[in-house]
Amino acid sequence: MRTPWSACRPLLPTLALTLVAGPSSPAQTPVFGTAVELVRVDVVVLDKDGRPVTGLTKDDFTVEEEGRPQAITSFEPVVVRSARPLLADEPPRLGAARLRAPSEGRCVLILVDDIHLSPPVAERVRQSLRKFLEDDVREGDWVTVVAPWQQLWWTARNGWEYRQLASVVSRISGQGSADSYHDFMVVRTVEYGEMGMAGGQSAAVSADQHAGTGGPGQFAVVGDPNAPVKQEESIARVKQRTAVTLGGLEQALESLVKLRGHKSLVMISEGFLLLPKMPGYQEAIDVARRANVAIHFVDPRGLVADENGFARAMTLTDSEGIAEVTGGTVFSGNDTEAGLRRVAAESDAYYLLGYEPAQPGRGERKLKVRVLREGLTVRARTRYYVAAAPAPSPGKPGKSQGKGKEAPEALSAMRSLADTTDLPLRVETLFFEPNHKGEVATMLATEVVPPPGPAGSRLFKLVSEARALDGTAPVHDQFEGSPKVTPGVPVILARQWNLTPGVWQLRLLVEDTVAKRIGTLVHTFEVPDAKRFRISTPILTAEIEDPNGKRQPKVALSRTFRTGSTLYCQYSAYGAPAAGKHDWVPHVFGSWTLRRGEAVVRQGAETLIQPANDGRVTRTLGIGLQGLATGDYRLVLNVRDGTTGQTLSRAEPFTVAP
Repeated sequence: MRTPWSACRPLLPTLALTLVAGPSSPAQTPVFGTAVELVRVDVVVLDKDGRPVTGLTKDDFTVEEEGRPQAITSFEPVVVRSARPLLADEPPRLGAARLRAPSEGRCVLILVDDIHLSPPVAERVRQSLRKFLEDDVREGDWVTVVAPWQQLWWTARNGWEYRQLASVVSRISGQGSADSYHDFMVVRTVEYGEMGMAGGQSAAVSADQHAGTGGPGQFAVVGDPNAPVKQEESIARVKQRTAVTLGGLEQALESLVKLRGHKSLVMISEGFLLLPKMPGYQEAIDVARRANVAIHFVDPRGLVADENGFARAMTLTDSEGIAEVTGGTVFSGNDTEAGLRRVAAESDAYYLLGYEPAQPGRGERKLKVRVLREGLTVRARTRYYVAAAPAPSPGKPGKSQGKGKEAPEALSAMRSLADTTDLPLRVETLFFEPNHKGEVATMLATEVVPPPGPAGSRLFKLVSEARALDGTAPVHDQFEGSPKVTPGVPVILARQWNLTPGVWQLRLLVEDTVAKRIGTLVHTFEVPDAKRFRISTPILTAEIEDPNGKRQPKVALSRTFRTGSTLYCQYSAYGAPAAGKHDWVPHVFGSWTLRRGEAVVRQGAETLIQPANDGRVTRTLGIGLQGLATGDYRLVLNVRDGTTGQTLSRAEPFTVAP
């Protein structure tokens, strides 16, 4: 990994964003960490046919907390834009941090509980997910697919990215099945006494779990010398598997906290056990409250036969309580797509309500949202929990950040699906020469707009993670740089990686240490095939720089140029064979055309691109923009391999401005 412009220094420990959290515990309701000032509630209102109802006003709603009427102080009706075609056929050139309006599209996070999914059921789930993504997702939707055990996490925000989700789904594999009735009975007997389950939960002990296990009588065989060991193994297995599930659920919910609008999390699972002392449950439900997320459950098994041959429907028994608390729904059946389609359809219109509790207090707070019109169904969370803020440890500030510890706000921002826009960011990935391993030199060029502050050198910290669509190991990078800046004038921070060909998704965080601001974004890109005949990503710029005494175009992300200036363009050709037995360099020819619409404005004739001493085939153009009218243009680059006759054409859009 090379650094084109600055030395590399450690910033933060690697942010792997893994989904396998440590043991994280049953509680029944969301918990507020501090005193509540404003309670926000998402409300979905359905007609008798299950369709979202629009056109309601604040006066159509009543909100009660602990049976007391509350004054609604904020009210926002949201109608998501109607169905639009999928527009993008190729990766976007730029990724930019931006705020997302709730009306832009629906937000659905699909959490596949792969450690509690058997291989045959996983195949049905894959088929349903592929069909849902193909038929029901539309431009503007934000769709994320997560599988905790496989540490799979992928987000799609546009048409081209939706198409990549099919490959993500194909990687989902079942790692097991629902926790067994035998495991449940062992844990119940050993840890709580056979009848000592007061206050306990079994969040997915389904009807078939008696079948094929011999019932309760098999959970401990009298006289078996290995019984204690087997019991401990069962307990450890349940806790480890449930910790994976709850850890993945908590992190998935955490990623939605900063995203505005109605958010739905659909959890697909055959069933898992929740026990009174199991960490993770309370934390997950608390995050669901903070994120204002409706949690829906889908049991994809449908109907199965028990030991007597009777068909039994699979149910996630205690998940119904979780769904009710968060305003979600429980779906049971082998048609996973139907549940997903219904969740997405119900997100087409909703209402954002807010109120200040008339009598705030500690502990569980029960909510009731009603609509005054007849014949309508209301879906909203039913309670939350207010707890005292934990006291800081003696001698340790609340946001201590010792050496080697990541800042909590930075980690939260890095995990969030919502972009952080306090520091304006844009990013482009540029692809250059291949290496002997078949990797492609990939430049990550990040454009930062420095906020107000002193001019001169300013320290920026960057953390990035790139995940490959095919599941190969993620690439992490952390560095600091101190370029000279002028507030309000964009500055480029560039890093170069060697990446294997294929689709990658980047999560990037940049911190301006002077202004104390953070920016984050998600950018998906495709690294080209290292072996085929291709050209590098063209650099279009109006500036020439002179590093190390060698003049070259300065990397810039902006494609707006002033009339009268000179447009510089540089590109290289790769993959062309040697011209002949006694001529070891390739013969590549290049030409260009400047177009406005379909009209040719200017053009350059085809000429041989002279190879450098090391055999590289690179061309730099300088095109005067004098006399051009303002507006949008395309620079069309044409390249021909003189040996094979293969041709390439690439159009680069830009704008001429006054």
